[in-house]
Amino acid sequence: MPALPLFLPVHNTILPLAIFFSYSPESCDRLPKAADTLTAYLHKDEKKNKVTLYDAPAPHRMACKTGYRVLDTKANRALLEVELYTGRTHQIRAQLAGIGCPLAGDGKYGNTHGRYRQALLSYKLIFHVPADYTIAHLDGKVFTADTRPITQIFTGDDSNER
Repeated sequence: MPALPLFLPVHNTILPLAIFFSYSPESCDRLPKAADTLTAYLHKDEKKNKVTLYDAPAPHRMACKTGYRVLDTKANRALLEVELYTGRTHQIRAQLAGIGCPLAGDGKYGNTHGRYRQALLSYKLIFHVPADYTIAHLDGKVFTADTRPITQIFTGDDSNER
């Protein structure tokens, strides 16, 4: 059995899902589609610690792909489940801001309305591991976290609101 590599590529072995809300009256004038897959190329400005999205590849731009589906809507917000196909820096934050719906509380990418931190929670981790890896016993395993913190924010019962 091959030894486990020091770093496993996220997009090949681990499928993270995130749940959060987006869409505020100041920064997003429409709800996102019910489901979509977003693709872009991003470049990170190391000095600003921020990424910029582009439609076309070029040197120093990395492809990124994010899927999402709307789970629920309430007033001016949407609760989304996100699937990362690539694991790039600020990928979810930048791509949602790129379609006009930045994360609530994300000052870096355009929305600080009523919050002092991003409304983003990774709640599920699904392992996809090749059979010849030493951790193959994790293949198909699903780990799920408590979603109450994010659903309380979504429903408006959030003590972290300003």
